[in-house]
Amino acid sequence: MRLQDFLFTPVCVVCNREGRNLCDSHDLASLRTHSFARCNRCWFLLTKGTCIKCSAQEIYFDSHRSLFPYEGMVRSLIHRWKFENERNVVQLFLPHLKEALADIPADRVGVISGGKRSFRSFFPCDDLLTVCKSLKIPSGTDLRKKRIGKNKKQSHRNQAGRYFEIRDSLQVISDVSGVENYVVLDDVFTTGATANEASRILKIAGAKRVHILTLAMREELELPI
Repeated sequence: MRLQDFLFTPVCVVCNREGRNLCDSHDLASLRTHSFARCNRCWFLLTKGTCIKCSAQEIYFDSHRSLFPYEGMVRSLIHRWKFENERNVVQLFLPHLKEALADIPADRVGVISGGKRSFRSFFPCDDLLTVCKSLKIPSGTDLRKKRIGKNKKQSHRNQAGRYFEIRDSLQVISDVSGVENYVVLDDVFTTGATANEASRILKIAGAKRVHILTLAMREELELPI
């Protein structure tokens, strides 16, 4: 036992049971998504062997992988990390993120800055970049959000609204020219509009292929009209 564990006994962040940060009853590994019956590109579940999402719109990213469904315990943990300033919670996801990132060809990894911090004292997605150091992958905050409409948050829009207004709402702020495989890390994949726009402008800026890796995704599929 480490001295730190002796002095500060780990407790499950969900049920407060002593012993581990997540007890066996709340182990994230059992919630991981798998590739079975999923589209190799967008990661949504196939319908009768066909990806409705990819066939309904132009997809700019070359692949997307998401680790967990955005529901239940996973959704609660992400909310605590992002909105309740419990930054230690993200540590529960990082081993899974590191494992997944190691399986993706990555010459550079980046996240999207939210611009002004507003009510937050930190940019949550910056925490995800810590996995890149041990993997020795160049990384940085290479994209930045611009103001959308009348400063209305994307999370308050439906999918059709996001796809309609997301275009030109991001900007590349680093040199990505010549990057063969660029990976965008993000917390939640909801409609895919942000990931798609990020991929579009990264390719315009010179990235050859763009891959999306997210902690969680909404499984419900609502197509833009």
